[in-house]
Amino acid sequence: MIIKTAEELGLNGSHKYALIQCKKCGKDIRSRISSSGILRSQYCASCGISLARLKTSVAEQNKSNIIYAYTVEMKNASAVAKQFMISTQTIIDKLRLWGYPIRSTKKTAEEKAETIRIWHLNNPKKKKQYSRRSNRKLKIDVLSHYSNGIIKCARCGINDIDILCLDHINGNGENHRRKLGKQGNGLHIYWWLKNNNYPLGFQVLCLNCNWKKHLESA
Repeated sequence: MIIKTAEELGLNGSHKYALIQCKKCGKDIRSRISSSGILRSQYCASCGISLARLKTSVAEQNKSNIIYAYTVEMKNASAVAKQFMISTQTIIDKLRLWGYPIRSTKKTAEEKAETIRIWHLNNPKKKKQYSRRSNRKLKIDVLSHYSNGIIKCARCGINDIDILCLDHINGNGENHRRKLGKQGNGLHIYWWLKNNNYPLGFQVLCLNCNWKKHLESA
């Protein structure tokens, strides 16, 4: 596949084009490359039109079955399109043309919560993996903020995130956690700090230095 700029092809703009062959007839064509690196089309103008006509023809030939799937089986447009192997947009256009309103695919907050709950029940291992990943990212974000972008102990300089923790600089951690209640325990404190725009008064220490500080203040 040869890639050329619009300028090299004598065209206006700053787009890039791929010189390819039409997937259907083999004719040499140029296809614009999108900003995400995807070809706009792999067919020439005439073959592209014939494909669109083919999709429309398939929809027309299966009109009664499409209507049945959509109105009786209550499948959404995407599921119907997958069943008949044509685009969702073609199904939507045809249903509107035939006088059938398109149902909204948006879910209510309760429906979304129920979907998530069912997924959690059916995927306990994945849920655990995602939770660990999310919790670690949260800890990295908070520790990074309170160590000025370089995660390490403020005293000894150790950078092992597994043994680093947050410390109340003024030593009022117990009172603060009691005041926050549940939000002051475990990872909840990290969420509280992030949601409150990282208030002052905290530093990053390793477990050893944190305990050493506690002994020194006793």
